[in-house]
Amino acid sequence: MSYLVDSNIFIYAGNAATEEDRCYRFLTGLKNFHYASVTKIEVLGYHLLDTEDKIIIEGMFAKGREILLSVSVKEKAIELK
Repeated sequence: MSYLVDSNIFIYAGNAATEEDRCYRFLTGLKNFHYASVTKIEVLGYHLLDTEDKIIIEGMFAKGREILLSVSVKEKAIELK
């Protein structure tokens, strides 16, 4: 089974980043998960993200597979933003 992981899971897991935290355990325990490019942009682009949390979250992203955005999806997202 594969999961599509959204921004909030990465954020919650990165904020706690302890073995006791449910989101951290869930995410680091997944063998097969995907995330959208926009999820990575949202999470790593957060202006208050500190260096330590960024390193932890980047490690979690590295374990998953990124679903790339098509040009038309990117353009529509920019238009809607």
